[in-house]
Amino acid sequence: MVRAILEGRKTQTRRVVRVQPPSFPHDEPVKAAFCELDGKWKLLPGCSRRFKDSLFVFGKCPYGVPGDELWVRETWGIDECDRTIYRASTSSSDEHDLKHIIHAFRWRSSIFMPRRASRIKLRITDVRVERLQDISEEDAMAEGVLVVPDSTYKLGFKRIWQSIHANWDIPQWVWVVEFERAV
Repeated sequence: MVRAILEGRKTQTRRVVRVQPPSFPHDEPVKAAFCELDGKWKLLPGCSRRFKDSLFVFGKCPYGVPGDELWVRETWGIDECDRTIYRASTSSSDEHDLKHIIHAFRWRSSIFMPRRASRIKLRITDVRVERLQDISEEDAMAEGVLVVPDSTYKLGFKRIWQSIHANWDIPQWVWVVEFERAV
């Protein structure tokens, strides 16, 4: 997905909401709206902000609000000149050459990337809450998915989601964070 960000194909990401609201049957349309009120996301019993009583309070989005800046962690390493190198910017032949040039070279996991080593910064442009399975074809494309012949972006996104999170069929709510590259 780092390559998709670098190529400008990925402008959205989805993250599971930690505490899920009361379940709604997946095949039944939700007759409620998610709105941001008083800095907190709430599930309201209608599509109007006039309702004061919410069915569920999500709280603040843990990933930020529009205007906030995020930094991207990615697989990285240090070359023989003490420069940071990024796996997403190397080809498999480069990796082969690196291992021969740098005997002790190894890729480091993205979870160990310090902020100072990050080369990609993103600015949040929008945040919303939605059901995972309600992703549109357009939004699946904005997730940076590459589509294979005789398939759809949504099916491609489903495959990626299942490879990371296991089960697509569990109805769950997700934070949808839209972003742009920050200069």
